[in-house]
Amino acid sequence: MKSTKLIAICFLFFIAFLGSLGAFDFQVPTAADIAGFGTILAPLGSSNAKESQTAKPGFIPRSDIALKTEYAEIQAPSSGAVIYSQHESPLASVFSFPLGGAVAILHPESYISLVSGLVLDDAMFNQTGKGHENSLKKGASLGQAIGSGIYPEGYCGVRLFDLKNSLWINPLFLASWLHDRTAPVIQNVWLTNGNMQGNAPIELKTTVSRGKYIECQQATYEVSVAAIDSIIPGSRSFSAPYKIVIVLDGKTSIDTSFIAASCKNEGLSFLGNPAPSSKVILENGAYLVGRILLQRGQHEIEVHVSDYAGNESSLKTSIMVN
Repeated sequence: MKSTKLIAICFLFFIAFLGSLGAFDFQVPTAADIAGFGTILAPLGSSNAKESQTAKPGFIPRSDIALKTEYAEIQAPSSGAVIYSQHESPLASVFSFPLGGAVAILHPESYISLVSGLVLDDAMFNQTGKGHENSLKKGASLGQAIGSGIYPEGYCGVRLFDLKNSLWINPLFLASWLHDRTAPVIQNVWLTNGNMQGNAPIELKTTVSRGKYIECQQATYEVSVAAIDSIIPGSRSFSAPYKIVIVLDGKTSIDTSFIAASCKNEGLSFLGNPAPSSKVILENGAYLVGRILLQRGQHEIEVHVSDYAGNESSLKTSIMVN
């Protein structure tokens, strides 16, 4: 009953959130390539899928989207007041990595956008790096994405912060120009029980002969999913998927997404996991998405992974719990 109420509350919040966001006049720059919100910080443009999703302890999901722009000039995504600007900075910030040239804009709708990886337009911003209060119209030049901070040449970063709810919002919801017809790739799914010493994680993508089952012990298992999505057709960059749903015996047990990251005193929280966000990513590069209880008997597990356009990939497995 509690889980049903929680899902209903989350659904109502999701509807209200998208409604308020839809009224926000915000333009994500058109891009030729994207590393999406939630993507593990890894080399952009890697042709090796495993390299792009491999994590190490301490790595975190992106709270921005990294865009390779079609034009060097980056424009203000929406009207507002500039509350901070900085020129190239080699030092890590609260985001744990250098932002390079960056501009923060306070919008009347109670959102703050942060555009980073820029060489700032000197005609618009001062040279001190302290920023200044200044009204800015949507479409005004912020600078050029020619290589700054962690962003390679041609890339910039876009973040969006919801002041009312203390959330870093996924800006891809505002990229109306996206046209993605390719479904995400489920690389593997693992069930892990840390209380069972010597037991290796159970791989759900393991090939099982017809009429056979994956066997495990009765317990509560952590579910981790390794999945990647190519948002731009033909791109060599891989992004995190949008939504991950785990269905146990026909009933939804886990329903989580990269819609936003909440801000806690300990850091950012993705996918409903405890902060800091490094806890989301396991050493095998998978995302921790939740926990399920497997009781004795035969069970069917379905994993559904979808992207922002609604393309979906699924994995179904039979399990015998002893």
